[in-house]
Amino acid sequence: ITRDKIPYEIIDGKERCIADEVPFELPESWCWCRFNDLYSLSNGTASRGSKDGQDCEVLRLADLSNGIIDSKDIRIIKLTEKEYQSHKLQKGDIILIRVNGSKDRVATAFYYDEESTISYCDHLFCGHRTSSIIYAKYIMHLFNSAIIRKQVIPEIKTTAGQNTISQASLNSIFIPLPPLAEQKRIVEKIEELMQYCDKLY
Repeated sequence: ITRDKIPYEIIDGKERCIADEVPFELPESWCWCRFNDLYSLSNGTASRGSKDGQDCEVLRLADLSNGIIDSKDIRIIKLTEKEYQSHKLQKGDIILIRVNGSKDRVATAFYYDEESTISYCDHLFCGHRTSSIIYAKYIMHLFNSAIIRKQVIPEIKTTAGQNTISQASLNSIFIPLPPLAEQKRIVEKIEELMQYCDKLY
């Protein structure tokens, strides 16, 4: 919430001023949210195959590049019904890279726009939308922007050459949220400019 242009968040019924934590001041019609106000995050499956399972498509890091999900050569492994049901992507979900050798790729986002439901590996997070006031493509572009990268980079932990980010770190990220119609206008302009840039190459 915002009062006299000062942002507050409510935790367990108590207001807390976050003016010193948010990256910048927002226009009047916008508000600051935490990522977990908008999405529920879940880890991918760590299974490498179950004898009693059924063949399932499982999205991997190798299927994600340059902002695109390429499922042409997607891996097929056997998953039990329980494994599949607890680790599946549906149209409109956001995919976030959990672990990678490059810090630049950690927490980059992809929009799942397919009608088919597939599973995903444990190198990835899936964000299921929990709010009706967001446009998923806006969140995807936002996570790939400098605004969010500045919050993400300090939260990345490096062990044995692998860079990872936790659910807790992602959940606490501040999201600048405009009205839904404005989110859609922003996405339209971004995609228009991206098409123009593509023509320059």
